[in-house]
Amino acid sequence: MAEPPDPPPAEGPPRFVFMGRLVPHKGPDWLLRATARVEAPIRLDVAGTGPERAALERLARSLGIADRVTFHGWLADDALRRLVRNARAVVFPSVWHEPAGLVSLEAAAHGRALVAGRVGGVPEYTSEANAFLVPPRDVGALADRLAYLATHREAAARMGRAGREWVE
Repeated sequence: MAEPPDPPPAEGPPRFVFMGRLVPHKGPDWLLRATARVEAPIRLDVAGTGPERAALERLARSLGIADRVTFHGWLADDALRRLVRNARAVVFPSVWHEPAGLVSLEAAAHGRALVAGRVGGVPEYTSEANAFLVPPRDVGALADRLAYLATHREAAARMGRAGREWVE
């Protein structure tokens, strides 16, 4: 593995990253609704493509958070790594029973905390030390975990280090 990653940036508003297909079962609508409830000035980076992109952009506008959400589309590996490196945490809000949840391993390998839906095999690819698992579609629970990490940078850094140690 490469050199251990730096902790989450201290400057600027806390950033959270979603990486995946923009389809209903991956939960991006749930994430947008939760983001709208977070009072801290967070930013959400959405990396991925899919048939729901236009609907999700409309949802972000209707929730009043379009200025806090950036839809990047598909990103090459280097650009995705930069996005994750600049994030406080990775969010994996899947609502279907993911068999593996590789995003959770990617977050850990990059030294980033994870907030994910407690579905399928996702709990098997995380630990309490590096991830907050929330019930699927529980907007309040997801918003609470995002707000906590937004206001507790050292906790996010500690979770990221624990994830990195776990994957090593």
